[in-house]
Amino acid sequence: MTLQELLASLDKVLSEGDLQPEVLSVTEDSRQVKPGSVFVAIKGEHYDGHQFVKQAQEQGAVGVVVEDFETHDPLVGDSTALIRVKNSRKALGLLAAKLSGMPSAHLHMVGVTGTNGKTTVTHLAKSLLEAQGHRVGLLGTIGYVFGTEHRVASHTTPASVELQDMLKAMVNAELDVAVMEVSSHALALDRIAGCEFDIVVFTNLTQDHLDFHHTLDDYFQAKLRLFTECVDSG
Repeated sequence: MTLQELLASLDKVLSEGDLQPEVLSVTEDSRQVKPGSVFVAIKGEHYDGHQFVKQAQEQGAVGVVVEDFETHDPLVGDSTALIRVKNSRKALGLLAAKLSGMPSAHLHMVGVTGTNGKTTVTHLAKSLLEAQGHRVGLLGTIGYVFGTEHRVASHTTPASVELQDMLKAMVNAELDVAVMEVSSHALALDRIAGCEFDIVVFTNLTQDHLDFHHTLDDYFQAKLRLFTECVDSG
């Protein structure tokens, strides 16, 4: 897939440079950049990925995605395309989904959010669906399960690139349903951008995670995004 084809998954993109190179991977970790990679610069809690744009270019990135290019030195040479977006976190998920073949479109997606009960509900859903003959993958707090593969969970909801890789693995393993816990952190940080859910469940809302969301209303609004932004309109 060329960089130009990949960027078709994004809205309101400003780009400059060669968009014809083949893209082999998408990453927000500059240490994982290799020839053929697209590096997405994200402002994190401890690091700002925009500080590593030059490093990504030197390691062979065919494109870099930035939010605030104006505050950084221009790229040198024409070997790396520059892509400016409004929200690089969301762009990361959309690009990862596109490069992985939009795996959520080939699965029946079930997302469960809420303060308590996500793990119980997802495991019950998996068991009930399997009893009906479905082949089900599960992503959640206890672990990630798809086909014969079991992985220890790094987060309740995997990071964007890891999530799309696992959904693609489910498709390749001929599973037909993905059941996943969707945390408020994942929603607020756009980790599930690029996923469209067929069924969404809200278990409950109690006071929690206010160190991250600050207010109960902010917490609720993050949860609500699963219903307002991530449901398959078809």
